[in-house]
Formats: sequence, structure tokens, C-alpha cells
Amino acid sequence: MNVGSNRLNLAGASSSDASSDNTLPPQYKVLTLSFNQDCTLLATGTPTTYSLFTISQDNKIGEIHNCVVSSQAPRKLIVCHFMRGTEILSYSFVNTILAVKLNRSRLVVCLEESIYIHNMCDMKLLHTIRDIPSNRDGLCALSISDENPYLAYPATTVTGEIQIFDTVNLKPGILIAAHKSPLAAMAFDMAGAKIATASNK
Repeated sequence: MNVGSNRLNLAGASSSDASSDNTLPPQYKVLTLSFNQDCTLLATGTPTTYSLFTISQDNKIGEIHNCVVSSQAPRKLIVCHFMRGTEILSYSFVNTILAVKLNRSRLVVCLEESIYIHNMCDMKLLHTIRDIPSNRDGLCALSISDENPYLAYPATTVTGEIQIFDTVNLKPGILIAAHKSPLAAMAFDMAGAKIATASNK
């Protein structure tokens, strides 16, 4: 497994960078952004909902679905056919959904102490990673690469150690000691061979 670690510490960022964020209503505060493999879809997460948008060749953005998970039903995941605008199915989980990640083959749902891995073809639950360290922010990253479809999540709440998980063979991989302090963010590169990380100190 050829997964490297690029370290980035955000401690030096100016507090003024986020000062204007306090004036925004909660529904406009973006907590997460991610693109699909060919950058034609954009997924956004706010304190109240996850939304999906199309991005056309002339850079126009159109919303296609705005309730994958909502604050009104935080344990429910709705899976839709975005071209038809119809709901395919919905899942209810035992606890609040904190993050949803997907690529061509896998859909990953992160709860505070467990992670569910589904097959994208039929939405069948393939594997559950249980008893993970408390992950209140739902911090995780899923590679979009077909060759390296890895999942990463915090291995501990004390340091910035990352657990890499193979979503094809459904088994844990290497541990990466990325930071001395807990993780704040992580993301794979397009090839799924490197991971960038940030600590909260």
C-alpha cells in the first residue's frame, strides 16, 4: 500500500480569516465541500443539510438534491437518482450521521463511533467498522481513485494518527502518525496514493 502523508498545520492561520463567518445564518455556513471524479458534481454540507449540485461546461451550477441528510432527520440517509429526481431508497442509522462520502464503488456513512461501507451498485451494506475512537466531527476521507479506493479516519483522539482502510478487500491497512495533536482535516489526492492532513494545533 503506497499511501504517503503530507503534513499541514493550520495553527498559523489568522483568526480574521473566519471572522465574517460569524455573521452568516447557519443555513449558509459550509462545513464540507467535495467533487466527484470528473468534477461535474459538487456535494456541500451545512449545519442543516447536505446538497448536491451539477456543474455544467459553461460553469453554471444547478441544485439537484438538497436533503441527503437533514437536521430534521439526522439519522436518515436518503439515496436519490439525481438524473430522474427520484428517491431510490433510504436508510435509518442508530445514531446521527456525521459525514457521507462516496466514489464510483463505495458509499461511506460515518457516525461518531462506527463507519458503514455500502456497495454503490446495489446499496448493500458490505462492512461495518465498529468501535472506532470517538469521532464527533465525522472526520474521514474517501479516495475517488478506482486503483486506490482507500478510506481514512482518525485512529485515536489523542494524537493525529490516521487509520487507512481498504474498501475493496474490506480490511484495515497501515497506520500513519501524521501529527502529535488530534486531526482537524484530511484529504486524498486524485490518485489515492497520498493524503494531506491538518492538525488542530
